[in-house]
Amino acid sequence: GQSLTPGDFLAGTTNLQNSRTDTDLIPRQERHSLYATLDQDIGAALHLTADARYSHRSFDARLPGSAAIVQITAANPWFVSPTGASSDLIAYSLAPELGPIDTHGYAEAMATSIGLDADLGSSWKLRSYGAFAQERELNESRNLVNTAALAEATGAIPDNPATAFSTATSGFFNPYGTGSSNAAAILDFVSAGYSRSRTRSQVLTGHVDADGPLLSIPGGMVRLALGGDVRRETFRRSGESLLSSALPVATGDVRASRLIKAGFAEMQVPIVGTANAVPLIRRLDVSLAARIEHYDDFGTTTNPKVGVSWVPLPGVTLRTSYGTSFRAPNLRELQDREQYSVTTLSRGGTSVPVIQLSGGNPDLMPEKARSWTAGFDLDPVAVPRLHMNATWFRTVFSQRVATPASANFANALTDQTLVPFVRFVSPIGNAADLATVTALLNDPAFTGGNSFPPTSIAAIVDTRFVNTGKVNVSGIDLSASYTLPAGANTFTVSGNGSYLLHYREQVTPTSTPVDRINRVGQPVDLRGRMSLGWRRGPVDALVGLNYVAPYRDLLGTRIDAWTTVDLQLGYAVPDGPAPLQGVAIALSARNLFDRPPPFYDSPVGVGYDAANADALGRYVSVQLTKRW
Repeated sequence: GQSLTPGDFLAGTTNLQNSRTDTDLIPRQERHSLYATLDQDIGAALHLTADARYSHRSFDARLPGSAAIVQITAANPWFVSPTGASSDLIAYSLAPELGPIDTHGYAEAMATSIGLDADLGSSWKLRSYGAFAQERELNESRNLVNTAALAEATGAIPDNPATAFSTATSGFFNPYGTGSSNAAAILDFVSAGYSRSRTRSQVLTGHVDADGPLLSIPGGMVRLALGGDVRRETFRRSGESLLSSALPVATGDVRASRLIKAGFAEMQVPIVGTANAVPLIRRLDVSLAARIEHYDDFGTTTNPKVGVSWVPLPGVTLRTSYGTSFRAPNLRELQDREQYSVTTLSRGGTSVPVIQLSGGNPDLMPEKARSWTAGFDLDPVAVPRLHMNATWFRTVFSQRVATPASANFANALTDQTLVPFVRFVSPIGNAADLATVTALLNDPAFTGGNSFPPTSIAAIVDTRFVNTGKVNVSGIDLSASYTLPAGANTFTVSGNGSYLLHYREQVTPTSTPVDRINRVGQPVDLRGRMSLGWRRGPVDALVGLNYVAPYRDLLGTRIDAWTTVDLQLGYAVPDGPAPLQGVAIALSARNLFDRPPPFYDSPVGVGYDAANADALGRYVSVQLTKRW
């Protein structure tokens, strides 16, 4: 990168690199958890329960290194222009010199509850509990480029007296080399950028319910359940960053809370029972339920549910249900700070810079749904150890809270269904676009460390939480099992599967519904698992076969089916000496034969579809249990 002349540049030639070099596909993680529970009878009519849980997960991941578009002028002694211009913009990867970005942090969760159950007499039961849960997270990224420092090191701006760096003593950043031409002092200065975020979520809940017989009718006893709960939710986020300034900058303090009150009732009505059964109606039960919730930020909602269960023949049960549901956006989805950053996406085979909008959305509306199910259970009297069931389901979501542009972010510039969330801009020739891009890059919510000038931005992609139009999901769940005793041995064959009929998504209220089944990053139509279990005295074993059907990527290229095998072996010490009594050991191997996920030529360079496969490979665990 030294002593160059204009003739050393090759027009139309792009320098390529593997951005995944020295990066992690799966972060390094360390997990610890602790659980304790207490059950205590207090006389004959009261029962006390309490439990506490704690878990801590730390992680460390190496992500693709930083890239920037460097502005260089004649103030830099290494400057040379292939066109004779007074300044140039150079697309430069700092990964060879700085290495990968280091992202690390932890997630800590704790929860505790105490409950009291009471026998009210006349077969009525009362249950109550209070619970508290908290989750804290820390996410930190280091080895990031500080764009202000980079501009200072290239000479694009004068030396800043607020920093200890000086080009007069440390030299200028040279963007013409092969990734090894800059001194350590320069690299330490430009790579001192970091971002840090802390979040804390808390939920405090109180709950009480009671159930028991209400009255007797010809079909049997009508039962009633009544209850209510109150819940306080809080969310807080804070953080700071050093990405485009001489000193760290606070990235916003978010504090939000809300109160939810709810009441519910459910009634089980046996229309036909043993006393009034008739041919083809041996039993007919109807369940009626309703839940009322009041949110101090979204108002009141009422959601009913009705179900019918019909037994026409011994061992045959037909069932169906209908209900509605309501989910208010959680506080993170609503109140998390909005932020902007710059990244690159593929467009027409070329990588272009885009501004990504992310974070919460205070304009979100509640998510609603209607659900239908119908199915049957078979327990044939002639084959007493056989059980089969099938359930058809359909759920229609409206105003579903989702991040459609984030879910398929790598293809955001080419996926036509994401057009409502992508705005293409031309800052070079359009003054309005230049003003919009410049305003976003200078917005206080911009936290990404801008390494790209406004004129290089090709699009603005909105990946915030939004209310999508509709999602229509339907399918069939199947399961069957058969147990066969053979002398001292017991064999069990079982299988279950799910077949999706539709997964239609309407991204906005006015867009055309698109069926996303069998598309990369979306559900496949068929998943299943078959297993064979064996038990003989204290020894047991289980072999499972898992299957994910083939599908296609957005270009129509086939992604193969994925079949894996699991194995579990267990031994429980028979009744014997007190120290070993109640001891059991289990050895489990998931993906026993280390079958890799099917290859997918992903735009992000990971080689597989994380939505439908797992790159972890063979996973072996040992569990030791002692009961007393």
